[in-house]
Amino acid sequence: MIAYQRLIRESQRDGHPVPKDFSTAEVREISHAKAKQVILTYEWLGTMGTTRRCFGLFFDGELAGVECFGSTAGTGVLYVCGPAHADRVMTLCRGACVSWAHEHSASYLITRACNLLAEEGKNVFVAYADTDAGEIGTVYQASNWFYCGMTADRGSLIVAPSGTVRDERSIEHFVRDSCRRTDRPNFFRKPTRAEIRAELLTTGHRFVPRTSKHRYVGIYGDRRLRITLADVLRWGVLPYPKRAVVR
Repeated sequence: MIAYQRLIRESQRDGHPVPKDFSTAEVREISHAKAKQVILTYEWLGTMGTTRRCFGLFFDGELAGVECFGSTAGTGVLYVCGPAHADRVMTLCRGACVSWAHEHSASYLITRACNLLAEEGKNVFVAYADTDAGEIGTVYQASNWFYCGMTADRGSLIVAPSGTVRDERSIEHFVRDSCRRTDRPNFFRKPTRAEIRAELLTTGHRFVPRTSKHRYVGIYGDRRLRITLADVLRWGVLPYPKRAVVR
């Protein structure tokens, strides 16, 4: 199965020259709106997810790819290197390159964006390769990330009418502000998960089964810190999966 992003890039090719190398390449932080233009065109899910920080790869000032980083879903991911290092963890939640980008643009951008965030104390990055999109995580393998097996297929994803997808484990974020008030505790209470789910269904949200995904962890920073974090990694490290060859 060919990955979705590869199919999209091939369909979007318009004769734009492909950079021969990275001599004119630059990686810098960009706005959410600028990153969204690329993600909505080339990325499988077509949404920005939990994105909080965005980085772009430029060739001669022209945007060729983006990587988006956001919050994690649940303490299992947040504590991937233990509670003591929870504040170092981020999720690489979206990423895509345009049709004319250099073939190694994704790994080039990921490495440099993660190094920039490592300078701010973010050293552990978790990312997923979506099997529904034909992905096995080739770009993370090229970036020397740890492969940590498949995620569980339990639970659901919440799909909003706008198309935004969120994990059901974050359903509490949908609670109305009025339910969180503390000035009148006798009149306002926090609704149960079942009540939130029922209300979301009445407003056009859908609950779809979550499928298993390939899971990767990248660790960045100085050598001593990388060794420390790798030693306390709570997920088992496995050999990289390979794409099946159809004869």
